[in-house]
Amino acid sequence: MKSSELDGKMVDQIIFPNGEVLSVNEEMRLRYHYEFHGEYDDAWVIQVDNVGNETARHNVKFIESIIWSN
Repeated sequence: MKSSELDGKMVDQIIFPNGEVLSVNEEMRLRYHYEFHGEYDDAWVIQVDNVGNETARHNVKFIESIIWSN
């Protein structure tokens, strides 16, 4: 599956190379986001609060593993 096809897909958990784990909970959700800029593209896991406000972006280049929501 292409990165662009994953845009908007919900994520349950991300694991960083240092072993740190970030998991969804009642106060926070994770969503995959893909951006194409003409010459290059970026993929992010966006961290949003329970109201829907973006609170952080995690570049997938610096994520070891993504556990997708069903």
